Amino acid sequence: MRINHILFLSPMNNELQRLIKKLSLAKDIRFLSEEQLIDTDLDWADAFVTFKTRAGYDYSRVKWFIR
Repeated sequence: MRINHILFLSPMNNELQRLIKKLSLAKDIRFLSEEQLIDTDLDWADAFVTFKTRAGYDYSRVKWFIR
């Protein structure tokens, strides 16, 4: 399984972006706040990284879920 699209959901997106940018990953990465998350973001993501989950979203659509 190839992970090409990674979605980070965190209130600390600015800090995460700085840290992850230094890694120079050859991946498409989105950084969103909880308020910005919509269903199509989960459809896009192969991997989803969050620090807490919200009810009402179908997280089964992503291949990897890290909490």
